[in-house]
Amino acid sequence: MFKKIKTTLACCSALMMLCAVPLNANAAEEVKINDTASVAVGDTFTYSMYIADASKDVMGMQAYVFYDTDYLEIDTDSINFDNLNGVIYNGNLDGYMTFNFSDISNYASFSSRTQLVSMNFKVKKSGNTNVTYFIKEMYDSDMNTLTAYTITYDIKSDGKTVVSEKTPIVEEAEKYINTYQGNFINYIDGKGNDNTDEKTDHKAVIGEKTTMMPQNNQGYTQYVDVQKSGSGASVTTIVIVCGLLLIGGAIGGVMYFRHKENTKNGLNTDSDNIDNDMT
Repeated sequence: MFKKIKTTLACCSALMMLCAVPLNANAAEEVKINDTASVAVGDTFTYSMYIADASKDVMGMQAYVFYDTDYLEIDTDSINFDNLNGVIYNGNLDGYMTFNFSDISNYASFSSRTQLVSMNFKVKKSGNTNVTYFIKEMYDSDMNTLTAYTITYDIKSDGKTVVSEKTPIVEEAEKYINTYQGNFINYIDGKGNDNTDEKTDHKAVIGEKTTMMPQNNQGYTQYVDVQKSGSGASVTTIVIVCGLLLIGGAIGGVMYFRHKENTKNGLNTDSDNIDNDMT
């Protein structure tokens, strides 16, 4: 009798072990996003960013969304800006997408929770990964940087919302934040400095801000990056060359007229001398 019980228990243990193997395998075939959502390898999820509590309407913005290409593949056709006008974006960059908009006639209102951008990602492999963001500029109709807002995100998978109104993660890699730091300050809690209770401990991620130099053009002010070797350096070189040419032309003109005047005076003196010799 004892032998039969022992055999039965052994069979049950073996059966439980066999059942546990596929369960563990399935659990391993998921990726955890931002420590908040788990999505199976091969599945697609939607990442959406929202802004609320904005004190003023937004006239323009420039922002970036980052992800790890080892774990995620973005669907560029899914990138959506339902509530923005005049958007320009690029989703084909290596590990991030960028977008900006500016509309002087149709401002974007984020006084209540409103979607900023959404995009789909396909899970490539299991593990842990993050989807992060960094905002370079966000300004109102007076060209002032917004200081009152709340940024959150949702994640939907298989048609269901699995994460709702969570604070997104600010990108901290120096190679990005030192390149894209602008006037906007990215606070870790996703709140602007004017609508947070943590005034004394309001932590932010701040990169090295690029020095900007104003270039006036037909009444408008265009800011050109003078630290990079692009248009800023070219504009500066052109201005210097044009200035030198103008100065050179002015000097040449003065010398020409002086020479002409001296020649004329010389002719008059010679004429007087001839007249004196004849008398």
